[in-house]
Parts: sequence; C-alpha cells; structure tokens
Amino acid sequence: MRGALAMTIVLAASMLALAIPASEKAPEIRGHLVDRDGAALSGVLVKATNDKNHRATTTESNLDGNFELAKLSSGIYDVTFMKDGFEFMVYPHVTVKRGETLKLDVTLHRP
Repeated sequence: MRGALAMTIVLAASMLALAIPASEKAPEIRGHLVDRDGAALSGVLVKATNDKNHRATTTESNLDGNFELAKLSSGIYDVTFMKDGFEFMVYPHVTVKRGETLKLDVTLHRP
C-alpha cells in the first residue's frame, strides 16, 4: 500500500511538471550585435537593470555577436550595450513578461 501511494505521488508530480504551460517560463532578452558594416560584435557587455529593484543581470555577446539574458523577472528594464571603441547604447524602459523572449538586434556605432 505504501509503495503504491509513493508511486502515485511521484507519478502525479511528474504529470504536474509536464502540465506547466510555456507561459510560466521566465522572461528572456536575446539579440544580435553588429557594427555599422554588419560585422558581428563579440565581447559587448550587455546589462539589463530592473527599474523597480535596480538588480542588474549581465552577459557578453559571443563570437557571433549573439547574447542572451535569461531567467529575468517580469518587469521593466533599462538595457545597455557597452564596448570599447563604440558609443554607449541604451534601450530604456523595455518591458518583459512571463513566457516571452524579447528580441533586440542592435547596431553599435563608433564615435
């Protein structure tokens, strides 16, 4: 009896995990960074700062110029892009919601 109850609990927990809708996924911001000529920019510091609690999440673009800020909280963010030799870029008041992946493709310019 105990074994059957434990098996039922494990099975129910497994089914619950599969039943969580995609909308429960944490928000993400992804994108691609290039220069004015369209060349991919690696090593760009990308920072998303939550407007409400001022917590920052950072990453760097990879060799292909791609970046990903994952597992964000829903809310409003200021997203900044910084790389030596290029102008500082900011996207203010970017809203992300549960289940969404926001795409930001950005062109950085030299001063």
